[in-house]
Amino acid sequence: MFALPQSNVKPLDQFKISFNNCVKKSLEKFPDANAEVVKLWSDSAIAAFTNPADIPSEAFLAPAIDAVVALAAAKKWTPDNADIQEMEAKLEMELITMATPR
Repeated sequence: MFALPQSNVKPLDQFKISFNNCVKKSLEKFPDANAEVVKLWSDSAIAAFTNPADIPSEAFLAPAIDAVVALAAAKKWTPDNADIQEMEAKLEMELITMATPR
């Protein structure tokens, strides 16, 4: 029996990759969202996750990011008027909602 190679990618680095992949897909779904605004928010959001135990799975992350990018598109935010705190709160609310048993 062969052992599978162990990944050298750290959990936080893997999270950043997954998060950025989700952001890219969300921007494709919501092209009216300002990519620069979403980048400002995503950099801030990624920095908030420092504990590997708190990192959500991509199954939770993707729809939550979709909701935030949709919000940015609906509000037509630009880098000059974007409410990054509202975007961060939206992500947190979406993740909590999805993690709450129904």
